[in-house]
Amino acid sequence: DTVSTFYPDPDVEVTSVDGVIQNDIVGTTTWAAARDAADGTLASDTTANTTAQRTFVTGADYLVYRSWYLFDTSALGDTDAISAAVFSLAGTGAAETDTDTTDIDVVDSTPASNTALTTADFDQVNTTVRGSMALGSWNQTDGTYNDITLGGTFTDYISRTSITKLAIRNSRDTDNVAPTGGNNHNSYYADQAGTTKDPKLVVTHAAAATRRVLILD
Repeated sequence: DTVSTFYPDPDVEVTSVDGVIQNDIVGTTTWAAARDAADGTLASDTTANTTAQRTFVTGADYLVYRSWYLFDTSALGDTDAISAAVFSLAGTGAAETDTDTTDIDVVDSTPASNTALTTADFDQVNTTVRGSMALGSWNQTDGTYNDITLGGTFTDYISRTSITKLAIRNSRDTDNVAPTGGNNHNSYYADQAGTTKDPKLVVTHAAAATRRVLILD
């Protein structure tokens, strides 16, 4: 087996991107308006660290954050078998908030570009959960990685020839259940200097077995 580690590109992006999109409609709104909107209100793909996923309500004003993490995994090779994948985010030292006892859900995504995020990508996330961790288990220690083991058949969402497109959502967002307070964590993005705190995807893979047939006359 070979273990390969992948990171999103920092700005200026060449093949991949990471960042966050929020939907925060000023004034009274509904949970449906915040969660189901086609567009967000603010997108950033150059931040070094910030809130990565969030569901929040104050009064009748709802807010949703989602984050995208794209990885150029074309080096895996189109015939390699993938046996394991782990997605990891590093804490920033800021404490998480988990009013509703929620999870951080990893899903796949379909942003319009592989190298930029815009507010129009807000709804380009799926609801199939590829891996999750309890938000209450988040380790906030600066630079400490929180590992989320991914599952499934892998080739459904991990590309061996191009770009793997992941995102995270709070489970209240994924499950479409309105929050009663705040649920969020902070983590680093690829624009943090170096790669020791960058989001990463670690994939265990191996070349497909070759069969040889001996023909005897």
